[in-house]
Amino acid sequence: MGQTITLELGEEAYQSLERVASAAHADVRAVLLNMVERMVYPLASSSVFSEMALLSDSELRDAARKSFPRAQLRAFDRLRREQEDGPLAPEEQQRLDTLRSAYQEAEVRKACALAILHLRRQLDTKG
Repeated sequence: MGQTITLELGEEAYQSLERVASAAHADVRAVLLNMVERMVYPLASSSVFSEMALLSDSELRDAARKSFPRAQLRAFDRLRREQEDGPLAPEEQQRLDTLRSAYQEAEVRKACALAILHLRRQLDTKG
C-alpha cells in the first residue's frame, strides 16, 4: 500500500503541472506521481546514491569535481576510435569494457553528488 503525502506547491509549479497534465490528457495527481516514480526511484535505488547520501557537502563537492584520470580517458578514447575501424583484439576489448564501466561509474558518482547537493540546497531554502 502506498503512502499519502500532502504537498504544497508554488503557483508557478502547479501551473506547469497543469499544462503538462492537460497536454497528456491526465490529471495533475497522475502526472506528479508519474514524475516522482520515474525520477526518484531510479536515483534512490542506486547503491551509489545511498552511499553518497552519507557524505558531507564538502565531500560531495569534491566528488562532483573529480575528473576521470586523463591517461585512462585517452586510452578509452583511443580504443573507442579503434573499435570504429573494426573489431578489437580480445584483450583490447576487455580493456575497453573495463574503462567504459569505470567511466560510467565515475559519471554516475558525479551525477549523484550533484543531485544530492541540489536537493540539500533546495530543502535548505524551503525549510
